[in-house]
Amino acid sequence: AGARLRVSAERHRARQMNQGAAAARGRVLLFLHADTLLPTGALEKIRAAIDRRTVVGGAFSRRYRSRSLLLAITSRLASLRNRMVGWHLGDQAIFARRDVFEKLGGFRYIPIFEDLDFSRRLHALGRTVTLTPPVYSPARRFVARGPWRPTRADRALTGAYLAGARPKHLYHPDA
Repeated sequence: AGARLRVSAERHRARQMNQGAAAARGRVLLFLHADTLLPTGALEKIRAAIDRRTVVGGAFSRRYRSRSLLLAITSRLASLRNRMVGWHLGDQAIFARRDVFEKLGGFRYIPIFEDLDFSRRLHALGRTVTLTPPVYSPARRFVARGPWRPTRADRALTGAYLAGARPKHLYHPDA
């Protein structure tokens, strides 16, 4: 499909994604983690969604490559959040129209939650969608520490962020 690999010397996700967007040529941008698997027909689904004039972007629902019941439940709850408030996270393969991405100034250079920040700003600008079937993300960080500890840490950090804590003051043990 014409994808090109970009290598960045800097380990800062927002900068890397903005550099990739600047190098991209298409009218639609897809931000895909290297270890996240897109479902069959994903690009066609993105095109169809973006072709609806009111849609500015979105992402896919997500499942983990794990048999954990807790991870299955959290994935379902995340899908509900996606549909209710339009917020997506980076491992959900966020996509946006290029003109909207540029209007928003891309991803902000913050150390954590750059994906949620972008997704919230994207949704504030227009309609976002959650596509299915889901993308599949690895569950390796949940395997090492068990599913409960990272899930609790994620919830606590997200709550602090949404309550107004500055991202530079938040620490994620798995980051």
